[in-house]
Amino acid sequence: MRGRTFAKSIPFNKSATAPVGDGEIELSTNVAENSMRPLALGRKNWLHIGSQQAGAKVAAIYQPGRIMRRLVVPVKDYLSDILPGLRNRPASQALLLTPARWAASRA
Repeated sequence: MRGRTFAKSIPFNKSATAPVGDGEIELSTNVAENSMRPLALGRKNWLHIGSQQAGAKVAAIYQPGRIMRRLVVPVKDYLSDILPGLRNRPASQALLLTPARWAASRA
């Protein structure tokens, strides 16, 4: 039964059959697995945060770091530039402090 289902799907998805016809194409999920690894490790390490409120705070701290890594923004430079004057900025300027806006202003 499985063989017939697979055989019926082959004409609809040429990219699925490319590795079968060409022995030099490598089947790999390393990129996807490596991008998920820090999240899985973090999830395991944070099982004992202590409370639901603490979990929300940790997530709020963790998210900008992940965004900065994805945008290739130097975390140390960003934080050393943003944090010292954060207390004196009005909430209306919050969108100017995002990692993407910060990186664009430095480019």
